[in-house]
Amino acid sequence: MMKGFNYFIGLNDAKNAKKYLTKVDCSSNEQMKQEAHRVYNIYILKNDHDLPALLEEIEGMEDSQRGVHEFLISRIYKNKNDWENAQKYEHLSKTHFAFVDQQTSQKLKKHA
Repeated sequence: MMKGFNYFIGLNDAKNAKKYLTKVDCSSNEQMKQEAHRVYNIYILKNDHDLPALLEEIEGMEDSQRGVHEFLISRIYKNKNDWENAQKYEHLSKTHFAFVDQQTSQKLKKHA
């Protein structure tokens, strides 16, 4: 379900993304439903309803967990034409994704 949903989000295909969002809503996985609705709100509806919650949630996260939230926040700011905050959060997300990549690479080297 999520693969199909994410595929159509990437194509900006609102009709099929909504179709898969409806399928995701039938799941018992509440976290998956919440994430799908956030992505739908941001990429298809282009609203900022999730911004306060995302900003609050990153405050309690480890650096290694922040990347996705910061990327979504960046996208919200792009939708609002707030380029300064969009760039700020995009930079933060790239930094945190690079940190995770580095940690993963180091772990793989230890186990090799």
